[in-house]
This record gives sequence, structure tokens and C-alpha cells, in this order.
Amino acid sequence: MFSEAEARLARPTFGALVCLAGKKGFKWEPKVGEWCVIKILDHHAGIISKYDKEAKTVRFCIPFDPYDCKDAKCSSAYQILECSLNDIVPIFHWKRLQEILNSFGYKFFAGFEPKCGGYFRVVVFDFAGRLSGHATGETVQEAVMRAIIELEARRKRIDVGESIFRENHQYFECCAICDNKIRLKNPPYAFKKEEICPECKEKLAEMKIKVRSVEELIDWIEKNEAEHVAWTLSDLGYRFCFYFNDVDHAVIKKIGERISIDDDRRLVFVAD
Repeated sequence: MFSEAEARLARPTFGALVCLAGKKGFKWEPKVGEWCVIKILDHHAGIISKYDKEAKTVRFCIPFDPYDCKDAKCSSAYQILECSLNDIVPIFHWKRLQEILNSFGYKFFAGFEPKCGGYFRVVVFDFAGRLSGHATGETVQEAVMRAIIELEARRKRIDVGESIFRENHQYFECCAICDNKIRLKNPPYAFKKEEICPECKEKLAEMKIKVRSVEELIDWIEKNEAEHVAWTLSDLGYRFCFYFNDVDHAVIKKIGERISIDDDRRLVFVAD
């Protein structure tokens, strides 16, 4: 059974899934026994008891809070409703959401975060290397739903910002760590992190890390402990590039489940 907070998240979560599916498309066909939420009554989740495919109608029962009924086992503890398929949205269990995200090319990491007041923290990111949404909730279910909504919101913001930023960014060679522009590329459109800027080299030297080239940086990432890599890159002000490259790929492969990315593409460490 889903909480009221989780039920209210069903509609925006489903909308986010449809958008994240992109060209793959995402359709849902009701099945008896599945949970759903009626749009005009979005604070209650109900179980589908009948689905008429030809008429495109569903019948489902909404269990009320047992405190609202003297006898929770009596028939009055449930409300039977019948409505059009267009009037409801599904509410998927978080494990089902995990399967759906995987089919879209995303995965998530969930962990209990006592520092957040006993909340669960969920990080959602794609396999290509750009981490996206993260959120907390009183339950794993709530945290996953909020993270999916945040994932789609960030995707929209990035799409708008990228189209403008890329017009200039693509012409420059950028630092493999901070992603700041170093010089104009020759030829342009060579989308790779191929060197480290003097400022980052100086920081590495202060940390007594013997890394002077991109090849050495990737080797250092692969050979060191994941937690050490995550914290060190965070302290260095690591930023992900707009374009796929070997350095970002190595970072995601090593510490993908330990980090998130803010709107400025900076690495944010997520504790276990």
C-alpha cells in the first residue's frame, strides 16, 4: 500500500517516465492487481479489479486508512470506482521503476542517509556518463519517485543550456579536471579532454598526486580506491564535459554509484 505522499507523486512520475523514454516510447496497459491513482483524487492509490480493454475503462478499489473505519475488514473500508483509462495513472513499486529506468539507459543508487534526518537518498544517472537527479524521501519509494521527477527537470534545463553553451564550448580544448577552456581547438569539434590546465596541475602537486597528463589521470582513477577518487575529484572541482570522453567515462565507471552532479556539472559526493 502506498502513502498519501507517494500517491501524489504518481502523476508527475509517470509524466517524467514518458518524457525520459524519448523515441523509445513508454506505454502502460492496466492489469488486474496493479496499483493506480485517479487524477482527480491523486492522494489515494487503488488496486485495479477489472479492466475492459474494448471500452477502455477500469474498475478499482481504494482502501481507506483503517483509522477512518471502525472495522478495517468491513466492505465500507473500500471505495469502488470505475472510470476511463485516461483518468488514471499507474503508481509503480520502486523495483518496477528500477526496471523501467534500466530499459531507458538509466540506473540508480539508493542508500539510507542518517545525516538527512533518517531519510533515504536516491541518485539516478545514465550509463553514458552524465549523472542527473537525486532526491530524499521518508521511504525508498518516495525518494525514487522524487529522483525521477528531478531527473526529467534537470534534463530539460540541460537541453536548453546545452544548445546555447555548445556553440562556443565545442571550439575549445578544455581541462580534463575542471573543464575550463584552455585554448581554441585545432581542428575544432575534437570533443575530448586531452590535457590538464596549469591551475589543476598545481592543485594536484599540492595534494602530492603525481598526475601530469590525461593518461596518468585515467590510470590514477582506475588504480585508487573509489572513495578516495570521489573525494579527491570533488576537492579539485571536477566538472563533467558536455561531450562523451575517456576521462568522464573512467570516473563514472569507478565511482558512478557514489556521486551525483549538480546543475553546473560539478561532482557531488554521496555518502553510502
